[in-house]
Amino acid sequence: MGTVTDLERIRHVLRLAQRQINQQQPDLAIESLRRIKDDVEGFPDTPEWVEHPLLLGEAFTAKHSKAAKSFLQDAEQRIARLREPEPDFNFRLHDHLGYYYQEVERKRSRARMHYEQAKNSAVKVGNGELTARTQLRIIHIDLQIDNDPEQGNLKAIRRVAREHNFLYEDQLAAWHVHLGELTEGPTSLLYARGFTKRDDQYFFDLLSSVRLRQ
Repeated sequence: MGTVTDLERIRHVLRLAQRQINQQQPDLAIESLRRIKDDVEGFPDTPEWVEHPLLLGEAFTAKHSKAAKSFLQDAEQRIARLREPEPDFNFRLHDHLGYYYQEVERKRSRARMHYEQAKNSAVKVGNGELTARTQLRIIHIDLQIDNDPEQGNLKAIRRVAREHNFLYEDQLAAWHVHLGELTEGPTSLLYARGFTKRDDQYFFDLLSSVRLRQ
């Protein structure tokens, strides 16, 4: 078993690796994590012991590498051994497994299953933004499976939202209004009935409308 000082160093490297992944530097993250592999094994059944393969899985997923799968499966087994799992572990695990199956193995139904589990985890911890983000991914997969022509409109909503810093919750609400599934007030009825051309300005106005109503 390692010392408290060893554990603090491990935590520092784990935080560094997370930043490197967030900064789209997965190779640097992998190198950082490999340096502490043996040290992490000295702290079995701890959050750090779980975090290590989970981050490796996230880094290899970012590289669209099939190596991600074994690390994520290892993290899943370790999560099951924790007495008190970290609240976000299950979300991160299934979110990245969903992305892996969607983008690497191209198994959409498998990806959808993991996204559903990720969404359930986000709901349990009360994170509305993560819930909405995952629901949008599920919607995207459903549109792909059905070869639905609305795929282009969903991409447009997400593109405009990124450009103008709208929340995922805004995007999800706008999508439902666009489909006519939410009709609260005259503005949403206007969109639902299709009186506005489906261009970027249409989606910007729609996103602005749902943001103002919240």
